[in-house]
Amino acid sequence: MLASLLDLPPDCNGYIALENVRARVDETSAIVERLPLLDGVLGIAIPENDGTRHLEGPNRADATMRLLGDLVGALAPRPLVLIMEDSQWLDSASWRLIEWILGSLPSLLLILCVRVEEIPDELKSLRRRAETARMNTNRVDADDPARFCQILELRELGEVSIRELVARTLGEVPPHQELAGRIAALADGNPFFAEEISIALKGEGLIAVRDGFWRPIRPLDSLRYFEGVERVIRERVDLLEAATFNVLKAGAVVGRSFSVDALQMLLCNELTSSALGSAIETLLAAQLVRHGVGPGEYEFRHDQIRDVVYSLISVDARQRLHGLLADRIESNQSATAPLEFSALVQHFEAAGNIEKAVKYADLVPGIRAE
Repeated sequence: MLASLLDLPPDCNGYIALENVRARVDETSAIVERLPLLDGVLGIAIPENDGTRHLEGPNRADATMRLLGDLVGALAPRPLVLIMEDSQWLDSASWRLIEWILGSLPSLLLILCVRVEEIPDELKSLRRRAETARMNTNRVDADDPARFCQILELRELGEVSIRELVARTLGEVPPHQELAGRIAALADGNPFFAEEISIALKGEGLIAVRDGFWRPIRPLDSLRYFEGVERVIRERVDLLEAATFNVLKAGAVVGRSFSVDALQMLLCNELTSSALGSAIETLLAAQLVRHGVGPGEYEFRHDQIRDVVYSLISVDARQRLHGLLADRIESNQSATAPLEFSALVQHFEAAGNIEKAVKYADLVPGIRAE
């Protein structure tokens, strides 16, 4: 979030981020004197001062949260819209920061996207308090950010919307009405399913352009074969060559988004830079991944693609790749990024190195090692 507000790449050097923050808030002494609290956020050493030296444990975590909220207020344009996808993966410290920012910045619209089957306890609590606030308007806690909260449950798309989505997915040539209707029935209102089924049918040559429309090359009843999005994704992944599939699996270990540098590190003994580049182009063409926010950055088109690919990696391979990635992050101290310690906890734990996972968990406010 800080990198975005500073117009910096997400993996920028922590010292560069700090210099940019200083330049933007130089005349706000109340913020400048608290900047040493960013050491854990940016993963760098920042000399303490009299105002921060005594802060430890929960008190330091709370002060850091308030500083981040003030930085968002100082750096962000007005009005500001923040959209955070996959928020079911936020840790407790991040939820506390979100609530603090929500209650502190009146010109902020914060949109959190969460999977309905993975609603975190923090969001459940926020929801209960929001419902209480709506029912008891005369007794609302003025300091509770839940009073600003509105939760929307997204329903399945209607058939007309699914048909329009299928048409956009297939390209300039529209689908025949019968084909669009069949895909809409298979997708059952899920836009991701509709996209994946359309891409799979097109990629496997099961539909073709005739008389100005995409049409099936065999009876529509046979398209029941594509029911179930995991099967659709697996079918597309199975078409990849081994080297390209290994690149996709390495990306899945890194996370929803990944960089060329991370892939090169994980696959340095398997692929040349040229071969890696070709594999990424293949994955882009297959619409399994897309370009990320910066140069050399990519991301899975949907987290379900990443989940399916990750499930196809053997346990031994997962642990090996997570271990390599954790060692890289740990040794690359000059390029640490926000939430770097959280990433170390995640990857060391997945690698089976519980000792180091606990070590770094102790350095991240709000994270408790299991």
